[in-house]
Parts: sequence; structure tokens; C-alpha cells
Amino acid sequence: MKSLLVAFFLLFATSLNATTYYVSPSGTNTTCTNASNVNTPAGPKLQFVMGCMVGGDTLIARGGSYEEPLHKPGLNGMFPNGTAAAPTIFKAFPGETVWLKGVQDTGGPWGAIFEFDNNSYITFDGISWDGSVNPASIPFEPWYVMLKINQSSHHIRITNGKLRMLPDGFFAQMNGNDNELSGLVGGGYYKGSKYLSGTNLCEQATCWGYFVYVNGLRNKILRNEVYDIPSYVVHAYCYAGFCTNPTETLVQENNFHDYGFGDPIRASGILIHSGNANAVINNAVWNNKGFAPIDIGPAATNTIVQGNTFVAPPTGTQPPPVIQPPVPAPTTNWVDIRTDKTVTITGSSITIPKDKNTNIIVNGTKR
Repeated sequence: MKSLLVAFFLLFATSLNATTYYVSPSGTNTTCTNASNVNTPAGPKLQFVMGCMVGGDTLIARGGSYEEPLHKPGLNGMFPNGTAAAPTIFKAFPGETVWLKGVQDTGGPWGAIFEFDNNSYITFDGISWDGSVNPASIPFEPWYVMLKINQSSHHIRITNGKLRMLPDGFFAQMNGNDNELSGLVGGGYYKGSKYLSGTNLCEQATCWGYFVYVNGLRNKILRNEVYDIPSYVVHAYCYAGFCTNPTETLVQENNFHDYGFGDPIRASGILIHSGNANAVINNAVWNNKGFAPIDIGPAATNTIVQGNTFVAPPTGTQPPPVIQPPVPAPTTNWVDIRTDKTVTITGSSITIPKDKNTNIIVNGTKR
């Protein structure tokens, strides 16, 4: 009982000591001066107020665009780790739109607006992402993504933001365990990028352009609407030596559409290439120019595919982005199967273009 009481009082003391800070795009200071006062918009720059914080604190950003090099060697640019009970929070001021935007930086290579490395229990809520930075003349990494969650990080949650001008059509590398992308809306690719120039869109041999590349354990991709992506939207994959196989990845209630124009050969809406016990549930995947709405790859085992909808593009039209696409009746799973392991599919109408002696269970019956 004593130990429980001590733990309770420590947690209560931590919550009492938590501080709320404020930051504005007009911030100029390099110290924490006035960071705790919402009425001082010319307080510290974002990269410095982050250094004022301790785990469990909250940073509220006033609306506008923040064009600062964040989380880079030599800068005090990372939020402190929170806990399960008291995560560190970075969120937008109520009713205002906050954009993080990369900057040209001659100190490259550096391939992300924000990078989590050995971080945990940090939430971005209502923070939006703008990738319109031209890396053509400086040594950016070939995979110039906007967000990196490295293998050493866990319980990073990015939610309720907007996306625009994705460089090379690529938003996130989501590695590590128990991380989440949810409630994000947008897409589009930055045509000024050196990786999206010329008549073929991409100078690379292939046009990668993922919304998210994911591996690790128990990562979640929930309730996002993503469109105008050159290639895959979700790619759950691990190649030997560089990552952990995606296991128990949950891709649920997303709306992915109007993608695959850059490289139709590499343009599944949701690709579960490898890993175990991944689940693709209640997603709408539609108006794709590429390979298949949902693709179960050769190294995937015990995959669950349930209640997904594929909507064919209307003839001669290009529908505008919507939160809910038209849903046909009955619900359809259209899945490309390229694994000899178990795939479990639930739905009222099932089409399987390729069946290579796979152990397929449809609505509880082996097929």
C-alpha cells in the first residue's frame, strides 16, 4: 500500500508541476523568456522553447507557418519524453492552423522536417505539415520525408493535422513500436523537388512517394484521408538488417484515393509486404492508377483483411477529395494475394486476382 501511495503522490506532483508554454511564428528570442504567457507572441523561437520544457509539459503554437530547422545537430530542437500517464504535448491554439515547414539548409544532408530519435510519449495534436522546400541544389537525403520516427522511438502520436506539398509524395517513415498516425488529411506532391522534376515526374529509377512506410510492432494508421500520392499510400515492409518486421500493424478506417500516377507498378493503396498478424480493416481505397487497392505481399503471415471497400473511378471524372467516398453495395474486398501464408478475409463480395496456393479463409471458410 505504501508503494502505491508513493506512486500516486509522485504522479500527482508531476501533473501539478506541468507547465503550458506558448510560441508564435513571430518569435525571435533564443531563451525561454515569456514562453509561459499567451499574450507575448514575440517570445522564443520554436526550436528554443522546446528546450524550455520537461516531460509532461504542453506547448501551444499560435497559427501560422514555422520555418525553422528542427531537431538537428547543434540545435536544441527536441521535445522531452513524456510518460504514459503524462505525455508531452505539442498542439495548435484552438481555432488556428499551425504549419511546420522545412527550410533550405546548407548543412545537409538532412531529410526530415521533424525526426524522433530515442523519444517516447510525445503527441502532436492539430499540427500540419508543409513540404514545399526545394532540395535540388543541396545534399538532401534521397528519401526526403517530412517526418521520421526512428526505431528507438515509441508511443509517438501524430494526429488531427493537414498535409500539403509532400516532397516526392513522401510523408513519413514510421519505425519503432506503438506509434500512431491518425486524423491526417491532405496530400499533393512538391513539383519543385529534384525528385519530382521532368516529364516523368521522378528522376529516380522508381518513384517511391509513400504516405507512410511502416515497420515495427503495433503501429497504427487510423482515420486518415490521403490523396494525390505518386506511388503506395501505406507500405508495411521490412528488408533484412534495417528494420523490424511489421507485426500487429493496424490500418483502419482510412480513405485513400487518387494515387499511383507516378509509378503504377509500385502503387498499391495498402501494401502489407511482410510481417505477422497485420490487419487492414474498414478502409476505402479508390480511384487508383496503380497495381491493386490492397496487396498482401510474399512475406506476410496471418494477415487480416476485413470490411474494406474498393470504389472504381467514375468514368470521365476526377472526384474532389471527400471524407467519405461513395460506397457500393455490397461491400467489396479486392485483394491481390502473393503470399503462401494464411490470409483471413471478411466481406460480402470477394475478388482475388491471384491465388498462389495461399491458405485463404473467406468468411470463416477455407477457400
